[in-house]
Amino acid sequence: MNRIKHLKRILSSFFAGILNGFLGTGGGVALYFALSKEGADKRAYATASVGVLLLSLQTVFLYRSAAASPEEISPFLPFLAVAGGALGTFLLGKVNSFTLRLIFALLLLGSGGYTIGKEIYYALA
Repeated sequence: MNRIKHLKRILSSFFAGILNGFLGTGGGVALYFALSKEGADKRAYATASVGVLLLSLQTVFLYRSAAASPEEISPFLPFLAVAGGALGTFLLGKVNSFTLRLIFALLLLGSGGYTIGKEIYYALA
């Protein structure tokens, strides 16, 4: 690997960590964009998912005082999340790259629109 590519990966990882500190697991988006520049969309999604796992574990330890208590969380939610992750992993191999990018873009636009709308609503209320 050449030095420039290595430096880009280091800086992308650092930026993903900063985003994760601000936004929870938002660092995965930065990882995906950095990795997708190298091609292979599905590999970029899979690698970013591993990065999100590590970033999420970091968040659990750093934010654990503000986290919901086990009594506030349904005991079924972790199992459903794992089942959803397994289904998503299965579907990743079945979906073409264009559809995958379209879903990702729509999720980003939707979450951004929701956040902006919510902030406008609270600012005017």
